Amino acid sequence: MKKFGFIAIILVIVVILTISYSVYIYNSQNTDFVGWLNTLISTLISVLLALIIATYLFYYQANLIQEDTKNKHIPLIEKNLIEIWKNLSNLEEPMKIQFNDKEELDFYLLNIPNIIFEQAVCSNVFDIKQTGFLLEMKSVVDYHNAVIEQFINTFARFDENSDSYKKSLKFLHINNKNSMIKLKESIVSANEYFKFTELENEIKKNL
Repeated sequence: MKKFGFIAIILVIVVILTISYSVYIYNSQNTDFVGWLNTLISTLISVLLALIIATYLFYYQANLIQEDTKNKHIPLIEKNLIEIWKNLSNLEEPMKIQFNDKEELDFYLLNIPNIIFEQAVCSNVFDIKQTGFLLEMKSVVDYHNAVIEQFINTFARFDENSDSYKKSLKFLHINNKNSMIKLKESIVSANEYFKFTELENEIKKNL
């Protein structure tokens, strides 16, 4: 919109210059000079108007492409958020880790793809707040997946008698729970930046 405003200002200036020049022509007595100046000014105005029209059409076309790209991403983002929300709200049986002292930890190995959020951010068609939300979602998903990956690597070397492994798994267990809570909080906040009707209805079912 700022670009179109700039073009409008230029057009106003051109109109003012044209009217001023017309008044000058009317009051001038030097016809030879006037003829030469008339040709020069007419050429400059024509070129300027052509540039303004070309610029306007360029930005108009770019705006259409940007809007089309945005409209393609929005349904994918909402669908992905709904899918994550459903998975978080209907978690399957967790993986249980039991230590020698009978203490037990539950791990939910829910891996979540982040490609939709990454592509949306890279498209550069969303405003600052929307992009901030998408970056937050990507960050939370990356963190959640990293915790699961670290758990799998740690569990592969798990020794029931090792205090260090027990501490590591307890730490990962806390982060596993926190990451899922953060995911839900972030998804709930989505409608502060987008108008996701289906997502809103889905959230209401499981709040």
